[in-house]
Amino acid sequence: MTRFIAPLKKANLTGEGVALKFGADRITAFENMVAVNKFRAAKESADESELETEITFTNSEIKEITAKYNEERAIIVRAMRLYYGISDLTDNEIDALMATPNSSMNYTAGPIISKRADLGWTTAGHTGEEVNLYTYVPGDLRITGTIENTDIAEICAGVWEIDLSEATKALYNDAEAAFKAKGASVEIDVEIQANGRMTVSKGETTLVLLENKNYVMLNGDIVIIDSIIVNQSGKFYVPQIVLDMIP
Repeated sequence: MTRFIAPLKKANLTGEGVALKFGADRITAFENMVAVNKFRAAKESADESELETEITFTNSEIKEITAKYNEERAIIVRAMRLYYGISDLTDNEIDALMATPNSSMNYTAGPIISKRADLGWTTAGHTGEEVNLYTYVPGDLRITGTIENTDIAEICAGVWEIDLSEATKALYNDAEAAFKAKGASVEIDVEIQANGRMTVSKGETTLVLLENKNYVMLNGDIVIIDSIIVNQSGKFYVPQIVLDMIP
């Protein structure tokens, strides 16, 4: 059992957490190195005339790109050893970590540690296994048999007498579409820290939304809201009260 558990116990950060320990320029460094390698391969297999239409690099540029690439690789190797206890990364694993955005790092770092714990997965998401559900419901309502997991929300809403459709409209609106419909400019940055940020500007009003926070920054002031800012793959959802902050 120790053979399987020991590698897992060495990890003390999530994939997105360890990504913050990597270099901020790693993706660019990786892409530049890929371009250099393609140039080298083309140069070895073609004459100079055939290279005229290709992207070319000087020797000094190649040296600079290679140095930056190795620097970013070294940062990743050090971080994975420190925070995951992994000191035997392969070249392919390092390149995969370099090329992965922060928001997707769980899908790259996860299999790397699973491999060392001899764990295999049938899916990168949730499995289809049935699970036990134990409930206490006031009154005579009892939940029995096999139900869809999404039915749980409907059952809870019924007990609490909540209209989920109305709650969704009040709490989760497509922020980018709604703000642009108001004539505001929208900038989205999903690579800062572990979370994303949306900046909305219109006239003298600037609104900053931070993923997974229960507040926004309105013209530099913190405004607490009765929900959180949701970011799903770069798409932000906000409560109606936040939309109303932009005239």
